[in-house]
Amino acid sequence: MVLYIDVSRARRAGCRFSRNGQGLWQVDGVPFRHILNLCDGFAHQASAGGIPVYDGPDGPELLLIRVMRRHNATWEVAKGKLEPGETPPEAAIREVQEEIGRKLSLEIERGLGAIRYGFFTPDGSPRLKTLHMYLMRTPERVVEFAPAEGESIVEAAWFTPQEASRVTAHRSLRPLMKRVCQELVAEARGGGPSRVAGDAEGDAEGDAENESPTSEDRAPDAHLSSKAARPAAEDTP
Repeated sequence: MVLYIDVSRARRAGCRFSRNGQGLWQVDGVPFRHILNLCDGFAHQASAGGIPVYDGPDGPELLLIRVMRRHNATWEVAKGKLEPGETPPEAAIREVQEEIGRKLSLEIERGLGAIRYGFFTPDGSPRLKTLHMYLMRTPERVVEFAPAEGESIVEAAWFTPQEASRVTAHRSLRPLMKRVCQELVAEARGGGPSRVAGDAEGDAEGDAENESPTSEDRAPDAHLSSKAARPAAEDTP
């Protein structure tokens, strides 16, 4: 049985996580209240998002959205839940267009894999999200947006790869954004793409309490089976 642990809250409760000789995270014990899929109301959630890229005369630029949270606003990627009958690529394009408020011409270049992390909904229900991410190209560099304020999105803007890597705040997305930006810089310099694909687990040090009550879900966890966990994504839990 695989147990999905809210590592951030478990650590604050005194649980100590350590990496074993196989590179897996382990813990002697975790209270039931910190195991997401043992809590009432647990469910899986499928989402999709994308990183639009415009290849301009001065190099590639990435489009990000600024989301208002409880205490501050952070730059993130546009993403959201799949609608009934929708494929992840279709949902990714729709979510980008809806959240920036423009019917931007978008073409998916390739998938970037799936990111998985846990969070609690505004009513306290535990969820395990699978976020399918895509790299998109657009021939347009629009500068006027109508952000989806009802989704707590307050701004959309273009960033160079270096800037995008620096400002992306979501712990589960930072490793992916870093690799994508390095790839885009290599392409711009004529080195060719170093493809980013495959699954990526969420950074194990997310904080579910940073969730915005109206924005898309943005809090990671670690996935533990018995006393050992799968390798965390780049950072420690």
